[in-house]
Amino acid sequence: MVVLIRMRLIIRKWWNVDGLGYLRGKYLTPVQALRLGATAIRNSFRDQLKDMIQEGLNQIGMTIQTSINLR
Repeated sequence: MVVLIRMRLIIRKWWNVDGLGYLRGKYLTPVQALRLGATAIRNSFRDQLKDMIQEGLNQIGMTIQTSINLR
């Protein structure tokens, strides 16, 4: 059981960087854009999607979202 849990933690990536926020000037350094943990990563993706929709509305007045596949 312990071996399976360790393997799952090794295989799974528990960090991500909010690249969109960093490129848009939301963070000063990439270290500030670092997200650790599954909940923080999900919230980061949610915020990035919100920002992309808002940017589309501001730029062209509409947005077209097709599909987002997250593994």
